[in-house]
Amino acid sequence: MSPGSRVNARVTNCSLLIDEAVPLERKRLVIPLARLDERSFAVVQDTEWGWFVEVHTQQRRAEIDSTTQKRSDRLSEVYLHVYDQKNAERVRDALARVVRSCRHRAQPKT
Repeated sequence: MSPGSRVNARVTNCSLLIDEAVPLERKRLVIPLARLDERSFAVVQDTEWGWFVEVHTQQRRAEIDSTTQKRSDRLSEVYLHVYDQKNAERVRDALARVVRSCRHRAQPKT
């Protein structure tokens, strides 16, 4: 994160909303968790930037919304920067649990 920035993340209606406020700009990332599965997440390491949780949609469809004040994009994958490997694994596991819960709630009751 850059100096002076703030990040707020929450799950609403089976979507992960990540709002980031940096000086002079606001960003929002909306990840539709109900459209993902447990294999949509991976822990990856970049030698320069550190640890990330890769999030990709099924069949790499552009379903992730990324917006700023100046532009809006639909993405098929994003990388969430995490402090270290242990925390990256925790984030990946937590997201997989939320996805399972969302899919379980979406199933019709018999």
